[in-house]
Amino acid sequence: MIWIICAAATLGVLWRPFHWPEAIWAVAGAAALVAFDLLTPRDALNGALKGTDVYLFLIGMMLLSETARAEGLFDWLASHATRQAGGSAKRLFLLIYGVGVVVTVFLSNDATAVVLTPAIAAAMKTAEVAEPLPFLLTSAFVANAASFVLPISNPANLVVYGSHTPRLLDWLAQYGPPSLLSIVATYLVLRWTQRANLEQAVASDPPRAELSTGGKIAAFGIAATSVALLACSAIDVQLGLPTAIAGAATWALVLIAARKNPWPTIKEISWSVIPLVAGLFVLVEALGKTELIAALSKLLEQEAKSSATVAAWGAGVATAFVSNAMNNLPAGLVAAEVVHGAQAPQDVTSAVLIGVDLGPNLSVTGSLATILWLTALRREGLGVSGWTFLKLGILVMPPALALAIGGLFSSPLLSSMKDISMQGIGAYWLYPLIAIAGALQAWGPPMNGALRNSLSNPWLSSLVSFLPIVALLLCIWLCFPRPMPTLEGVQNMPWWAPLGGVIGAFAVVAGLVFVNKVGAGPFAAWLITANILMSLVIDKLGMFGMDQHPLNVGRMLGAALMVVGVALITKF
Repeated sequence: MIWIICAAATLGVLWRPFHWPEAIWAVAGAAALVAFDLLTPRDALNGALKGTDVYLFLIGMMLLSETARAEGLFDWLASHATRQAGGSAKRLFLLIYGVGVVVTVFLSNDATAVVLTPAIAAAMKTAEVAEPLPFLLTSAFVANAASFVLPISNPANLVVYGSHTPRLLDWLAQYGPPSLLSIVATYLVLRWTQRANLEQAVASDPPRAELSTGGKIAAFGIAATSVALLACSAIDVQLGLPTAIAGAATWALVLIAARKNPWPTIKEISWSVIPLVAGLFVLVEALGKTELIAALSKLLEQEAKSSATVAAWGAGVATAFVSNAMNNLPAGLVAAEVVHGAQAPQDVTSAVLIGVDLGPNLSVTGSLATILWLTALRREGLGVSGWTFLKLGILVMPPALALAIGGLFSSPLLSSMKDISMQGIGAYWLYPLIAIAGALQAWGPPMNGALRNSLSNPWLSSLVSFLPIVALLLCIWLCFPRPMPTLEGVQNMPWWAPLGGVIGAFAVVAGLVFVNKVGAGPFAAWLITANILMSLVIDKLGMFGMDQHPLNVGRMLGAALMVVGVALITKF
């Protein structure tokens, strides 16, 4: 009986008979299990409460999305994206896909569905696109294709691993190649299948949209939420509560700044998603009362002992298709129980997670993200049938799934990334990276000059220039907090060691003030030449704890040529 009720409820969620919302079928199934005494009210409540972190996460994201939409952030982004596309539908398609990857990686696939889809819909109106479907499909497919780059990229990742989520560096070593293959393969197939529609005209000069104060606050809130989620993932804190707090705080700040009534935002949010997810958790709780999980755990354990590789492929592919039959959230919950019960090897667990994350690209209701995507489309007055999505998904999902699972076994050396140290890399391999860094450094002064012209105050400009790198380094440190400094190391630190940033700030301020007066070429020439000459002195004297290097004829000749070069650049 449990099987019949769960199957009927799942089919109702997938196909929406009578056009009733998905939540009605999930809640009806949960209620039927209790009504027929197949699940006690206490067990049903416990099952629903297991999704508390997911509910909080969704509430926070929906608050952020609706606040951003109401404040015109999506319209502003749409106008900017359309201008960047320069009238090319192909470029706009690539741009939207790239943004989808970034949003999914750092804010989760559910955020891509909730936050990015309205922005794409707005961009289509701004760009006067006759057939918007190819562009709207990108957010649905990329939401799943890029959802295992980081642990925070998909709440299902945390469901599968539970309290045993790998450290971030280990995660990147395991899932980096499969993620890259999944993202690229999905884009190429999408691009090929939509090639005819990408020949259509796109407005090249849409009206400029102004971003309101509330829109700026919403943008800041989304960015701050991304940083907070990354930090929480690094220190193994559940993501739901921080997301809900960030969403509520952003909403409150916008309401206060704009002096708005909160009711319109509350009314526009699709709250039915919460009972839908709760109903699915109750259905999985009921399935746990059957012998299914124990039987599957035993089968997986036997297959893994026979051949871990075959078990990984079988479990990954099976999970991918099952996720479409019952939605990947309950499939992920069941898979987590099965994997933990079988004490499966890492490759098998990884293949199962890829199946849970990527498999739903086959059907329109395969994942919570695609259901949220459908909900966002309906709010925009648009829709996609299950058959339309399936015809495309059957082309997009299988090759991406095969490449991603294959990627788990393609680069065994990546599993030892954590053991790589810079001492093992020869100097000649570092020179190209140093050259790239030097080339990028040349961008700094003119960019800082433009910043100074916009903000007028050079000291404020310097502060703004440093803020992004401080935020970036903070995120990186939160991801890689080890090794931590020791008290002995801090006590033995030279007094001048922390002043390197102050010295670097002088160069930034000089660029802000002088680059427009002398030009980027002369400025960089003088800066780099002086840098090299002083570096030769540091090497010669062994200053700041550096190893000593003799000032030989070759080095002096190189320095002289630099001086001649800077003189020629300055004169001509």
